[in-house]
Amino acid sequence: MVVVVTIVVVTVTRGAAAPLGALIIGLVVGVALELVMQVTVMGVRLGDINWTKVAISGAIGAVFGAAGAYIGAIGKGALPA
Repeated sequence: MVVVVTIVVVTVTRGAAAPLGALIIGLVVGVALELVMQVTVMGVRLGDINWTKVAISGAIGAVFGAAGAYIGAIGKGALPA
């Protein structure tokens, strides 16, 4: 799931566009993927969603999204290594 988030964020932001934007996109994608996994794959009812897991997935998505944008900016030479 984290790999998917990172790929989406790096593709959308194209490196140095906005690490904050990448962080937000990573957060949203992480939360969305966790909700989809719980509801469709695991069969959890909407009232029984584990919000702690949703928050953790969002945080992981945010971290990897920002890291992906930062690493992309370094690779393009927009930031010093």
